[in-house]
Amino acid sequence: MCGIAGFFLPDRVMDTPRAEALVRRMSDCIIHRGPDGAAIKVHAGSQSLVALGHRRLAVVDRTEAGSQPMVSRDGRFTIIYNGEIYGLDMLRQALLDDGYVFRGHSDTEIILEYSARWGVERSLPLFEGMFAFALWDDREKTLVLARDRAGIKPLYWMNKEGVIGFASELKALMPLFENEKPSVSRQGQLLYAHNGYIPSPFTIYENIYKLPPAHFLTIKVGSREPEIRPYWVWSDQIAADNDNW
Repeated sequence: MCGIAGFFLPDRVMDTPRAEALVRRMSDCIIHRGPDGAAIKVHAGSQSLVALGHRRLAVVDRTEAGSQPMVSRDGRFTIIYNGEIYGLDMLRQALLDDGYVFRGHSDTEIILEYSARWGVERSLPLFEGMFAFALWDDREKTLVLARDRAGIKPLYWMNKEGVIGFASELKALMPLFENEKPSVSRQGQLLYAHNGYIPSPFTIYENIYKLPPAHFLTIKVGSREPEIRPYWVWSDQIAADNDNW
């Protein structure tokens, strides 16, 4: 288990030291998710800013080669990731066949370099396992959030006055509200009263959501609202399985 947290300002900037302090506060809220290390990275542009924070529980690659935030070999992409991908040997071999030279043996590196070479939308259906990650494209100035097919790993996101926040746990978003408190969602209350839980994509707070399983969120510089789409559909898997019988 690791923890991710961060925020994106798609149409304005912030003083870098302030951004670093803010994302560090977010990361500190989930220190229990990653006692083996912590790091942050801020990409500040002329019109936007993204801040990424990671709390590490070292499992697959315990060396520094597996530390995050991790930058792609070409320097274009940066990822923070929580989870585990299965079938690594086959995925690794595809990168080796493409001429890639590995720095370590983490699944983080595989997700990152697949996305760098073949695009995140094309790569996501190939990742079987449990994961949640944020991927920053510094050339296109685009942030992508993604969650595994079954929604095993949590990923919350919010849009507050043009600030796109995201984290492994709700409480890691609270520093973005500064001295305020998020408003309790009436819809969330009704859903909890009816179901005994709050189904995705809703939460107990206004303007804070769970990213649905098997979906990815994309937001670019200059946009105020993200686009959310599925990358895998259960009914398609059932049809494929039936065709194989």
